[in-house]
Amino acid sequence: MKLMRSDKFTVTSMYGIDNELEGMKRARKNGLKTFGNGIDGIYDLDESERPQILFDATSAGAHEYNNKVAQELGIRMMDLTPAAVGPFVSPSVNLDEFIEETNVNMITCGGQATAPIVAAISDVVPVKYAEIVDGKFDEEEVVASIREREKEIQSYVPGYSLQQDPVINGDTISVFVQVEGAGDFLPVYSGNLDIMTASAVGVAERVADYINEKEGKEVEAK
Repeated sequence: MKLMRSDKFTVTSMYGIDNELEGMKRARKNGLKTFGNGIDGIYDLDESERPQILFDATSAGAHEYNNKVAQELGIRMMDLTPAAVGPFVSPSVNLDEFIEETNVNMITCGGQATAPIVAAISDVVPVKYAEIVDGKFDEEEVVASIREREKEIQSYVPGYSLQQDPVINGDTISVFVQVEGAGDFLPVYSGNLDIMTASAVGVAERVADYINEKEGKEVEAK
């Protein structure tokens, strides 16, 4: 549903192993083509119908084959599995660095929630293993950096928020984060899962903008 709401690309199809599963039925109700033979269904499409971006939420093992097919066909892959074939990417942290990669990994749900905060702190003071290395820093600057990163994350994960201002005690900075899901399929309290799919959409939208600017054509995603 997040993909369907995006104005950056057109969603056209869904691939699975059982066409009668609820997700596949929903996809058809929303006008998408569905294929019950997995990624191999993409070969049933004419070359002009094939997508420019694929989202893989299967498993690490399955992703190896899925990515092989994607690379063979010149399709960019958004990897939501633990396969970690491509670089780890968080939209507000390092997407610009990897915008041309043909496969990017969405880390984990926890990684998408915490990596931006660690990055925001490291913009102000050196961080190692999420621990402050240098005990001298400007507290107001740290809080401002974290709050600014919170706004960036909310642009693609609206339910992301800090429970309170960061708590600073000496050289220790504690940040408490809450993520409320969009409620598209899972309950809103499943924000820990929702943040990963929302981040994948955020990455794909930026990639779609990049492709549009570079190639001047509308992007299809599946």
